[in-house]
Amino acid sequence: APATVVVEDDPTQGFLDGRTVFAYTGNMGPAQGMDCLLTLAERMQDRPEAAFLFVGRGADVPRLRTLADAKGLRNARFLDEIEAHRIPGLLARCHVGLIALDPRHTTHNIPGKLLTYLHAGLPVLARINPGNDLEALIRDEGIGRVVAGEDDESLLAMATALLDDPTLRTGMAGRGRALAGRMFSPAAAVEQVVAGLH
Repeated sequence: APATVVVEDDPTQGFLDGRTVFAYTGNMGPAQGMDCLLTLAERMQDRPEAAFLFVGRGADVPRLRTLADAKGLRNARFLDEIEAHRIPGLLARCHVGLIALDPRHTTHNIPGKLLTYLHAGLPVLARINPGNDLEALIRDEGIGRVVAGEDDESLLAMATALLDDPTLRTGMAGRGRALAGRMFSPAAAVEQVVAGLH
């Protein structure tokens, strides 16, 4: 059975049970543009089987918590940053990994959390900046769904599809694990270093 994260006053207690969990782990600051994910949670409140879990710290956490309370989001919970070794156990209880990057970014950025999600067997749902290489990676490898730029309607449609189709999620999860093994294994790292020496 998946490990249970034991945290004093754990806000996930009973919250995740029997629900499809969209999880975000990591920094929550201006660079992430997290408001889109709270908007998504707000728009999915009519789907009680969906839950949104935000784990981590960052400059925007107090504001995001206040915003979630103001919106009355019953389907969203915030959990303070936890030790790295606890994250796999937590993600084992989740179903989709969330990525957010502010659309105003002009650089390529592949967040480290992508690898964490892939290793955990989670398909990804990402809202990123236009022109980011991450868009092609997610689409070409079939490891999730991605929106480039401000498009709340597409994000909602993609989240709903992932919620409603466990078979879709399972296929993406398998491809994600394979990609993680292919691209991010120690052997692949050695090959990249050796190739750089020639």
